[in-house]
Amino acid sequence: MKPSALRRSSPNPRPFRVLLIEDEPARSKFGRLRLEEAGYEVETATDASEAFEKAATAPPDAILSDVMHAGEGFGLYRRVREQPRLESVPVILLSAQEDGGHDPNRSTEAGAARIVERSADFTAELRALRESLANRSGAKLGAPDVDRYEQLLSHNAQQITRLIDEAQSAEERYRTLFEHANDAITLLTPDGIVLEANERWRALIGLNPQEMVGRHFHEFAPSDPEFSSIHDFYDAISAGVNRSGAVPLRSADGGVVYLEFSLSFIDVGGEHTILSIGRDVTVELLARRALGAAEERYRTLVERLPDVLWTCSAAGDIVFATPNLVDVLGYTAVDLAAETLEERLARVHPDDRRIVREGVRACLEQDQPLDVECRVRHKRGHFLWLRNRVTASYERGGVRYLDGLLSNINDRKVLEESFHQAQKMEAIGRLTGGIAHDFNNILAAILANSDFLMQGLHVDDPRHADAREIRVAAERAAALTRQLLAFSRRQVLEPAVVDLNSTVSGVEKMLCRLIGEDISLTVVPGEALGSVRVDVGQLEQVIMNLVVNARDAMPMGGELCIETANVELSDRYPEHDVPVLPGAYVMLAVRDTGSGMDASVKRRLFEPFFTTKELGKGTGLGLSTCYGIIKQSGGYIFVESEPGHGSVFRIYLPRVDTNAAHGAGRSDPPALEGHETVLLVEDDPRVRSAVKRMLEFYGYRTLVAADGEEAYAIADRHAGPIDVVLTDVVMPGSNGPQIAESVRRRFDSKVLFMSGYTDHAVLRSGVMQAGHGFIQKPFTPDGLARKLREVLDA
Repeated sequence: MKPSALRRSSPNPRPFRVLLIEDEPARSKFGRLRLEEAGYEVETATDASEAFEKAATAPPDAILSDVMHAGEGFGLYRRVREQPRLESVPVILLSAQEDGGHDPNRSTEAGAARIVERSADFTAELRALRESLANRSGAKLGAPDVDRYEQLLSHNAQQITRLIDEAQSAEERYRTLFEHANDAITLLTPDGIVLEANERWRALIGLNPQEMVGRHFHEFAPSDPEFSSIHDFYDAISAGVNRSGAVPLRSADGGVVYLEFSLSFIDVGGEHTILSIGRDVTVELLARRALGAAEERYRTLVERLPDVLWTCSAAGDIVFATPNLVDVLGYTAVDLAAETLEERLARVHPDDRRIVREGVRACLEQDQPLDVECRVRHKRGHFLWLRNRVTASYERGGVRYLDGLLSNINDRKVLEESFHQAQKMEAIGRLTGGIAHDFNNILAAILANSDFLMQGLHVDDPRHADAREIRVAAERAAALTRQLLAFSRRQVLEPAVVDLNSTVSGVEKMLCRLIGEDISLTVVPGEALGSVRVDVGQLEQVIMNLVVNARDAMPMGGELCIETANVELSDRYPEHDVPVLPGAYVMLAVRDTGSGMDASVKRRLFEPFFTTKELGKGTGLGLSTCYGIIKQSGGYIFVESEPGHGSVFRIYLPRVDTNAAHGAGRSDPPALEGHETVLLVEDDPRVRSAVKRMLEFYGYRTLVAADGEEAYAIADRHAGPIDVVLTDVVMPGSNGPQIAESVRRRFDSKVLFMSGYTDHAVLRSGVMQAGHGFIQKPFTPDGLARKLREVLDA
């Protein structure tokens, strides 16, 4: 409510007119509002000259003046008192800080109404104004005490100057620190508007700090979604935390800089303000990222290495091992770290333990490089070959450490062993093949002549029995030769698609007679069994050899089981981790409950001439023959056995899609005689003579040649047909295939090859698939006649 004391006592009262002199616009506006609210009529001026001019033109009821810089308020007061029209107008001087020892009454006595210290809400100014107007007597106010007011002016001016200087000095210090700080300093409103930014921003993002003022902080974020959002900065503000993570900001050159901000929440002039101090962490962040990427690449590389990387102390304590250790040995690094060095050495195969101990001792005591290959027991119990080598030795913290690699070389060792075995078999095979060629020629002559003797002697003649003994011995020698050829895989197979169940069933009765009554035989045929491509006669020999071995391993009787089944093999044989070709197979298993065998016997089991039987009770060719036949048929043979727990031989033959052929029953034996013309080519005179007698005995007309040149000459002179060429394969000069092909083109002849040495190109080529026949030396007259009729009648 406006006070009534401010109204004039007249018929038409009007408000008092107050002249307000203030050079600060905000204060001038605020003072005017407060005076008008109190009911005064207000006119303003910004300096003493303007105020005096307005007062002289229209005298006010009171003057309210700031002391102002350089004492302009006191100068205005003197000029007002010098004017008769204004000498009774009260003048109230407003000071920012009044002298504490000043007596206001003395000011009044000097002619001034009041000197008032400013108040924040203008109440002190209004109170002084009301009192001055109410106490005005109408008498002329006295002249001012100039000296007194100049003294006051000087005192106030000094105070004001000091305060201004201090404020300017503080402002300069603040501005210097603000502009020259190494960090980017920003004042922001709570919603992200930039109020002020220092010069460091220019160096960081290439913008004039003044251009940043008034813009939202989000405008400086990169637009590329590859970078993390600047919302992390606002999340830190919203959460009231005093630090943000690395915030990406766009620079003027198109790059990106990263700043970590320290945040403070302050009040400036009553307004909530955010002080952010940003430190450039671009180099550090990019270095951390590069280091992280390098570590990730290293980790990925290490984890993909097939070898195990390890670190241990000289005392044997495992410090580190890559996770693939469990793939190699079945144990984790924690498992092995819990063991002592001696416990880990005990896992090494006994045959390799000495060399490992010596290598470790030389490495630790003599600083020699360690590189050792040994067999180590896997967690599942089997041994596998490993290569362990030390790659670095160093000291750290007074402790010696070793870095190394552990490699699984089991596949390599298995291949090496297979290769060495193959080399050994190849060497023996070449030897046996070469012997067989000459030996079979000799046996052919012996068999033929023993037959001729038997044919010329009566059965009661003692010489007939002698000739029969010669023939039996020759046949046994021929069987031995065939075993050698089978083991060396140099025999000629006549494969056919067969059903293993039928093959086993065909020999079951014979096997029962072979094993005796104290051994129980069980046959477990597989259902829907696939077909295989094998030489039936050779497969039957394999089965009989395995059964005989099983019988010999059970001298006190036992159980024997033959089983067939369809199986799928991966790239390894499961029990021995041996590489195999993956695919579909048919398994033939022979299981016995005999004495079994240890690992050393199993390693040599398929070697030729190796036997565990007593002297004179075994040739050592039975299992090697089985091995050769199965390998030549494209299959695998494995054995599982332990002492006292019997043995299991498993044969895997590739499964074929073609159905097994079913015979139509046996027909009557064919006639062996013939009248056709045969061109016989044989370089061995004894064999040539014997074969000629065989052919003539069965009625064939025979043309005889000792080599290719003689054969060509006979063919040129011969006027009639040549129905069949019977030729040895290996001869000096032109070989058998060349001679046969030359004659066949001229006479359209059939061809029957004979040889005691089967490792020849003709038998590995496609010639045999073209309809030509083959007979293995040595042969009997009946065998030759039968084979010859097969070729001629085909």
